[in-house]
Amino acid sequence: MVNSPSANNHANKTRIVNSESSLRVCIITPYVFVANEVGKRLESKGVSTLVITLNPSSLYKHCVDYLVRPGGNSRVIFLSSRWGSFITSLIAIFRFGPNIIQLYTGGGKLGLVFIPIAFLSKLLFGVRIVSVVMEPVPRMGIKNRRLMWLETRLEILLSSAIITDTETLKHLIIAVHKVPPTKVFTFTKEWDVPCFTIPQSNQWKEEDWVLFFGNVEDYKGLEYLILAEPFITAEIPQLK
Repeated sequence: MVNSPSANNHANKTRIVNSESSLRVCIITPYVFVANEVGKRLESKGVSTLVITLNPSSLYKHCVDYLVRPGGNSRVIFLSSRWGSFITSLIAIFRFGPNIIQLYTGGGKLGLVFIPIAFLSKLLFGVRIVSVVMEPVPRMGIKNRRLMWLETRLEILLSSAIITDTETLKHLIIAVHKVPPTKVFTFTKEWDVPCFTIPQSNQWKEEDWVLFFGNVEDYKGLEYLILAEPFITAEIPQLK
């Protein structure tokens, strides 16, 4: 009996993922919880991971124990604005010797800092670059749109594979950046990080809250929500 090519490909992928010695993935992102969750899942497959992320703000301190776990095949490096922190992470990458570098930068300055490192790693050591792209085109109102466009463009050109979260974004990446369809992959139903699911417990009453979700930027119009607060709480005094 001869195995089909698709069956052989599936078997090869399974061997790679389950190998404890061959696959090492470096994840570079400012999104602390996402990076940590991806790292944990790879670690459960026997893959060694190095997560390089931004130092969590005071809002995240209650989750630090969840983020930094002893033992295992993973290491987390929190970057600060100091150059020493960047140099430490650079040394850690080259010592780690990743087979894959995953960039999930949101088109920010962190991406521009690490793109040269990713490029040199690809050029000198044959490292594969995988990018997570959620905004193929910078949205209106965002600061430094040209800088974000440049970073996203360079990241896509550099990558061997691109991951996004909807079919709509996949088609947009293909159309705008002239990427072959075989290079773009989508995923769904992956946002099940425990820190995000806590509000589903019975102690939270959704009807008592008004939530602003997102970065505090001028184009978000947050000032109108603040100005509306006295009128809303006049009608619903228990609102938070």
